[in-house]
Amino acid sequence: QRFQLVDGSPADCALVSLEPGEGLLAKHGKRPILVVSGINAGANSGSNVLYSGTVAAARQAGVLGVPAIATSLDYDMKVPYTAEQAAMSASATVTIIDRALRVVDRSSSNWGRRDECSLEIKKRTLASAFARGDTLINLNVPHNW
Repeated sequence: QRFQLVDGSPADCALVSLEPGEGLLAKHGKRPILVVSGINAGANSGSNVLYSGTVAAARQAGVLGVPAIATSLDYDMKVPYTAEQAAMSASATVTIIDRALRVVDRSSSNWGRRDECSLEIKKRTLASAFARGDTLINLNVPHNW
């Protein structure tokens, strides 16, 4: 079975899929490399990140130690979201995913947060923190990308 229906929030879907040992991926013998949540219509910036489902799904992945990207298109909400804007967002997102995959550990070494976060980890670069799922990328694609 390639698809599973989950009736819940984006963060619920991430949890159901990613939970180590019990999530859908683990039950099928799969390990996550990267979670991409979105593309959301409308920027996730400022206080919006506190209640954004797109960011919440990426944050849930990070809680489980999986690198994650939340991606949204910042555009004029007074006009309809067009296919061209969707394509532009997808292009920008793929560019960021390509760069992110250069730094993530293909074995998801921190999946499930089996080890504690030490001072040494806290001193690592942003790329290392991202690769371990200790931070997420919140991408807001400008309307004129």
